[in-house]
Amino acid sequence: MKVKKNITPGYSPEIFVSGVSEILQLFPQRTQNIIRERYNLEGSFLRGKTLEAIGKKYGITRERVRQIIQFAMKTAREYGTKSIDSAVERIDGQLIKKGGIFAKKPLLSDLGVKEYRQAGSVDFILDLSDHFNVLLPSRFVTHAVCRNDFDMKNFFHIVQVAENILSENKQPEYIETFSKRLKDHIGEIEMHHLESYLTASATIDRNPLGEWGMNHWSEIQPKSAGQRAHLVLRHKKKPMHFKEIAQEINQLGLSLRKANPQTVHNELIKSPVFTLFGRGMYGLSEWKK
Repeated sequence: MKVKKNITPGYSPEIFVSGVSEILQLFPQRTQNIIRERYNLEGSFLRGKTLEAIGKKYGITRERVRQIIQFAMKTAREYGTKSIDSAVERIDGQLIKKGGIFAKKPLLSDLGVKEYRQAGSVDFILDLSDHFNVLLPSRFVTHAVCRNDFDMKNFFHIVQVAENILSENKQPEYIETFSKRLKDHIGEIEMHHLESYLTASATIDRNPLGEWGMNHWSEIQPKSAGQRAHLVLRHKKKPMHFKEIAQEINQLGLSLRKANPQTVHNELIKSPVFTLFGRGMYGLSEWKK
């Protein structure tokens, strides 16, 4: 996970770890161990263990594991959560900046989280505090976090209107253009709040060029070398050598694997979407019409 460059000077995501560690001291050792494994507080794994896996380790049922964690949370709330107040304020401040809701992964990035144990501590705090709601993926929302007073009904309305506009237009748009058209349907909304809403949406996404669209569109999430080459050429608006196209694919981070120039060349040759403009130079066939 990459740390944002605009993290407040003197701030450290270790506030999440230290706050949770203090709370854990309230509980018996086995309860502490169960919570640490469930939330991956040691950072030993990619994610916390399942209830079933923890139950097998301690010779109890998954339901009993859930009860132990629930009772620990209840106890912590009754005792008081002063040790995590600064952590809660930090999370809440980020959500306020985002308009009340944000996708979880970029939220962690904004919080400066770069280790699994820090991410696990944030998860624990989100579940413990009554300031937040953790939203699991659904029809309208991706894995996200919102403030407890956030208007989800309004969020659903905005996302649905945005989907309709994008589907009617059938092409990606930059946020500046899109927000103006959206304004006619939903009224005023701050630009960075709109970006947060779209980021939290389950159906809308942004490509590396900063364009927004439906996340199943190839212009937003290109899945093949040909689709990535098409996005590059549409962006550059000029014929390019196939090696330059492959290089641009890599620079934009359009593929998890490094783009192979020959693979890109093969896609350019076989697809009618592309046409030859010169030796090794390709462009979009629509440019010759």
